[in-house]
Amino acid sequence: MRRLLVSLSSVSLLALASCGDPGLGTKAAPEMTPKQHLASAESTVTRMSVALAAGDTTALRQLAGDHFALVEDGHAYSTDGMVAAVSAALAGAHMQRTLGEMHTHLHGRVAWTHYPVTVTLEAGKGTETFARIETAVLERNDDESWSIVLMSSMAAEKK
Repeated sequence: MRRLLVSLSSVSLLALASCGDPGLGTKAAPEMTPKQHLASAESTVTRMSVALAAGDTTALRQLAGDHFALVEDGHAYSTDGMVAAVSAALAGAHMQRTLGEMHTHLHGRVAWTHYPVTVTLEAGKGTETFARIETAVLERNDDESWSIVLMSSMAAEKK
């Protein structure tokens, strides 16, 4: 009888261990700190800027969240509209975007930021440089990555 109880206890421990019970040697992933979440959100905004400049439509779609909207100079664009506008703007052109300091805030699973950006567009007509102010609102996904759900871009005040 004692041998049966020992065997049943061993089987129970093995069954619990296979379920991933954190108390039996498996460790949960460490929680990210607020500073790490801010850095991750800012990295997402930077990646979106790089994708915009490169016309990387795959990255643009991956970084845009559900119900994404870009509001730029009086026009609102969905993800599809943004991708089409970027593709048209970059046809025969090269864009460079330089982001300034981000001013980012975090509240739960939402982050928002604003930052200056200098956009240089080289096309057949020559080179044009624009100073812009942009904002982004991001949502944290279940996998801890960030998606941009709202962006705005407007001409910066000339100094």
